[in-house]
Formats: sequence, structure tokens, C-alpha cells
Amino acid sequence: MGLGASQARFLTLTARKTNIEFQGQQINQQRTTLANQSSNMYSQMLNLQVPTMPSRDQFQKTVYTVSNIDDISGDAKISSITKSINKTEEGKSLYTIILSYTQDNETLTKVLSNVELGISQNARITSLTFDGKSYPVAAGSEYDAAAYEDAENEYKYQNILYEQRLNTINSSLSILQDEDKKLELRLKQLDTEQNAVKTEMDSIKEVIKKNIETTFKTFA
Repeated sequence: MGLGASQARFLTLTARKTNIEFQGQQINQQRTTLANQSSNMYSQMLNLQVPTMPSRDQFQKTVYTVSNIDDISGDAKISSITKSINKTEEGKSLYTIILSYTQDNETLTKVLSNVELGISQNARITSLTFDGKSYPVAAGSEYDAAAYEDAENEYKYQNILYEQRLNTINSSLSILQDEDKKLELRLKQLDTEQNAVKTEMDSIKEVIKKNIETTFKTFA
């Protein structure tokens, strides 16, 4: 290969080497962008709120009982309270209440109208007055099945949303990882190509050097 041809080939290889380096820089930038996106996805995953199954112990409701009222022997539970349009002579509100009680292993109900309620400062019923008689009311608590069922349904709904979000993030991460592997493979190919170009450039440098030495010896 002559001096002119060697120099032309060297310039071509130099341009090719520069192009390979430029492609490598672009790929590294793309991989950096993918890494940032992956980091963001992992942050989203860590910030996902895992739904918590409700506990039955958390769902209690206040129940009121009154003893030996009217013709009911024993305890009766106040199951419903409705404000009446009627009022006492003093202008106090009256209520219609429904009592539930057990008699002979059978659950029965009784409706009392125009009932005056005694209410404490903490908004708890302490007594009721019916037919001119006042009866003390005891407050207790029991399991609130309806509230627990609502909370359980909400938990199931939130759990479905959580799984959907988690699957979406995992799917996105899988796509990013596949793209990164493709870029990594392309980068290795460019590295191999660059090494081959460098080897050929070193070889041509030696040819050019020998051509120059021969030329100077000829004209010396």
C-alpha cells in the first residue's frame, strides 16, 4: 500500500473511530436515562401503601340497654332512635325508639313513642322517660358487623388497586431492563469494532512510518 493510499485509509479509520465513540456516548446517555427511569420506578414501588386487613377488634359500636321497662322483663337493647315532631311542654325533643329483647328464646321488638332522653355532656344516653317514668340506660359496646364488612370490602378494593399498580411497575421495569440489555450488547459490539479499528490504525501507522523512512532513504 502506497503512502497516499495509507494516509487515505488512516483518515477513513479515524473518522470511523470517531463515529464509533460518538455512538458509544449516545448509548451511555440512553442507559443513564433508563437507569433514572428504573430508579423512579423503584421509588414508586417503595412508596406504594400496602393495604392492611381490618381487625374485628377495631369495629365496636356503642349499644344502650334499659331494664324492666313497660311490660318487658329483663334487659332490652335500643336498636333504633328517631326524632319525633312532638316536644314536651318545656320544649324538649321527644323520640320514637325501637327496643329489641329476647323472650322464650325469641327475639322481639317493641316501639315506644314520645320518649324523652337524658343525654350526658359526652353525648351518651343516660336515661329515658316513658309514660311518666324514668329508666336508667346503660352503655356498652358490641361488634359492629356492618362496619367491619364495609372495611373488608374497602380492603379488597384497595388490594386489587395495589396489585394492579405493582404489576404495572414490574412490567415497566422488565421493559426497561430488556432495553438496557440491548444497549449493553450494542455497546459491546461497538467496543469490539473500535478495538478492530484501533488495531488496523496501528498497523497502518507502521506502514506509513516505513513508507516515510523508505522515501527519505531514496532521496537521501
